[in-house]
Parts: sequence; C-alpha cells; structure tokens
Amino acid sequence: MMNPDGSEQVNLTQHRADDLQAVWSPTGDQILFVSDRQGTRVRDLYVMDPDGSNVRRVFKRKAKGWRSDPTWSADGKHFAYKYTDWDSFEFGLYLGMFGEADAELFSSGSSPAWSPDGSEIACAVGHDKGNHLIFINVRTGKREQPLPDKALLWQFDPSWSAAGDRLAISGNRHPLPVILDRDLHNAWKTNRQFSSSTGMARGCVNLSRKPVPLQSILCYRQTDRNCFIHRRLTGGSKFSS
Repeated sequence: MMNPDGSEQVNLTQHRADDLQAVWSPTGDQILFVSDRQGTRVRDLYVMDPDGSNVRRVFKRKAKGWRSDPTWSADGKHFAYKYTDWDSFEFGLYLGMFGEADAELFSSGSSPAWSPDGSEIACAVGHDKGNHLIFINVRTGKREQPLPDKALLWQFDPSWSAAGDRLAISGNRHPLPVILDRDLHNAWKTNRQFSSSTGMARGCVNLSRKPVPLQSILCYRQTDRNCFIHRRLTGGSKFSS
C-alpha cells in the first residue's frame, strides 16, 4: 500500500506466497486479493483488513482451479471473479457473496470490472480473432458490445472511472510485426499456438540451433497491448488511445 505519489510504501501481507490483484472494498474497510498461500500453488481469493491483519480465505473450500481477477460490487456485499481449471476444463466468471459457501456461474469471459452504480459488469470475451469488450447487466444478463471488433482486435482489462462514464482498457489496433530472425519468429508462432491452447507459455527459443540444456534456453515475453479510454455517451460510444 502507498500514497498516490508513491510515498510511504507498506508491505501488507509479508508472506512468502505470491499475493497479487489487490482491490479495495467500496467502503475502504477491506481488501480483496489473490494468493497461492494454500500450499498447492493454486491461486485463491483472500480478504484482509486495510492494515494487513485478519487475513482469511473467502471460501472455506479450497479451490481446485484458479480464482483470480476479483472485483467488488458497489454495495460491497458481492464480488465477481474469474475461475480457471485446466484439468476439468472449467472456465468462467462467477458471482459470490461473503458468507456463502459457493458462488454461481455468471458468464464466460475474463477481467471482470463491476460498474460503480452496480448495474453491470464489464469483461473481455474471446472470439475467433481476439477478444472484445462486453457489458453484462447483472440483473437481466443482457449483453452489450460497446466497441466493434474492428476498432480493436484485442480488448482487455477494463477499469471504470469513479463516475462510471469512462472505461480504460488495454488493446491493440495492429497485429504484431513479423520477427525477422528465423528462430525467434518460429518461437513466436509456437508460443502463440501453445498459449492459445494452455494459457501458460510466453515463449522459449533455442538461439544456438543445437540441442542445449534447459538452462541455456532464452525465455522472453513480447507484449502487444496499449491503453485506451472508452467513453460512454448518451448517443453512442467513443474511445481514444
């Protein structure tokens, strides 16, 4: 935790586990976050007080898959998250309530962001060429796609403004350029195929063109996202980079 200017940084969890994706409750009295501290390297949802104390797992039953990308409802009584289980091939967005044993499947998608007025959840939903942004009405389940696929091939990670009239997203208007080095280009293509099927790899390539130990393989990540602002208007939608 820190001030907006980056000063007075405080480590709240002080745990050997990976603790990430922390989000404040609307009332500011709790922090919801993701951690793999249950000892199985599976990521689950935890909640704590603002000073890092009183850490407890949200669900009594341990997750088999990953629970991640938490987002609060406006009243602070509910939350949504993404569930990923590659073993059973279960994926989707779930809605939960604190104190309840289980959550209910809400929709397919990823990167959920609950609107400030509590009426809808913005999320990214995959299609055959990328991802598009979707607004889902929490009460009715009705869907709205504010941006056409041609506007941005990949539309990810929505984040609402406090007033709820704007939305920041990451995306890419252009495909990645071809990598001229043959090995790097082949690795890039392999990585895209592997990532699409498993969601795990980022790209590994043998630069020497000879069999080498794993320690000699160069692993890299190539990013293809930029940030954009989407503005909700009465007569339609508008976004800018």
